[in-house]
Amino acid sequence: MNFAQTVMLGAIAGFTIYFGLPLGRVERSSPQVRTFLTMLSAGILIFLFVDIFVHIKEPIEEAIQAAIAAQRAVLPALGLFSFFVIGFAIGLVGLVIFEMRVMRVPHDATEPLVPVSAYDLLD
Repeated sequence: MNFAQTVMLGAIAGFTIYFGLPLGRVERSSPQVRTFLTMLSAGILIFLFVDIFVHIKEPIEEAIQAAIAAQRAVLPALGLFSFFVIGFAIGLVGLVIFEMRVMRVPHDATEPLVPVSAYDLLD
């Protein structure tokens, strides 16, 4: 996949998530529409997560195999792996910070936050 295709795929996925997550939180829409849009965004995020894991292992495996064959030092493999772990941690921490700052719950909220179950949607 070339750079333009990668950018186009990222734009489509990003727009879908950018569009779907806020619309999933709109209170005027029906619970079915909100659930569908939220699950669509979650599905795309899961797809991207799996796709990234599939492609990240290739350069790390090549660096490890080259280190085992004594062609290179083990430092490039450790560098790639640590870059992946640090990037993943920054992404998770970014989600937590986003939730804490943007999706705040008022301190005087009287109702507990309970997810909507499939049984509630059928009523």
